Amino acid sequence: DYVESVWNDTPYQVKIPAVTVFWIAATLGVRNFFGMMKRFSNLNELPQSLFERQITISAKVLKVHPSYNLTVSHRPWLRSAWQPTNSTTQADLMKNTFYVRLVGCRPLGFENKTMNNEKTKYIESQILGRTVGVKLLSSEPTAAGGVVSYGPFRMQNLNANLLKDGWAHHEPSKLSAGYDEQWAILSDQARHHNKGLWGLLRSGTRRG
Repeated sequence: DYVESVWNDTPYQVKIPAVTVFWIAATLGVRNFFGMMKRFSNLNELPQSLFERQITISAKVLKVHPSYNLTVSHRPWLRSAWQPTNSTTQADLMKNTFYVRLVGCRPLGFENKTMNNEKTKYIESQILGRTVGVKLLSSEPTAAGGVVSYGPFRMQNLNANLLKDGWAHHEPSKLSAGYDEQWAILSDQARHHNKGLWGLLRSGTRRG
């Protein structure tokens, strides 16, 4: 079994002494310990058991795409804490990635290039280059070949923040059933208060 958690939003900044690693391994058992160290290079390597239990893994966000898709690289929390800062280059990370589709979020339907750029810049300012949680909701790949997820980030919910700040419109989904009512309210409030994309729309940016 694999145990994951979002432990640190700045990978490689914390080093764990060897003696601490030894005691962690002794406490957890060898199988669980190496499970926490294992890095999954792509979506196909993720065990079905992780999806069945809807485990949250940690991943570094390498790229933000307009349609609420992220390119991420899996970051086992224990390995991230143990390795030195310069142990993994950006080029290495880009070779081992998969897509994440943020559930419950969809475009307004009439964004132009300017609005898409502003939306992407907002999301990048929040999470690009940082470690987020990726809750594995379904093993069925998306149209882009990714995994559907919502993202715990700094004790908050990334999907909810996008809706609350008006950078996404709520899209009901059976995979976000536990959040649908709350997310719909956040989306409606953002629209009412002209936040994010709604504000750009009202100001005439849609025509620009």
